[in-house]
Amino acid sequence: ITPYFDPLVCKLVVTAPTRQEAIERMIKALSESEVYGPPNNMAYLKAICESEVFKAGQAMTTYLDTFPFTPR
Repeated sequence: ITPYFDPLVCKLVVTAPTRQEAIERMIKALSESEVYGPPNNMAYLKAICESEVFKAGQAMTTYLDTFPFTPR
């Protein structure tokens, strides 16, 4: 992958009968996935999915402006 790669290298989609189950499946999928090579945002996406605001369905687009996340 060149330095000018599309940031959307892959897409992860989960489905489930309920929102709660879908969120749990997404967290599990993000935890079990690994991307080698280019930097990625899987830890950030997992943190969002694990947040209480997101789980409660109260996250608006502005939520990410103040979302407390520090990459390692």
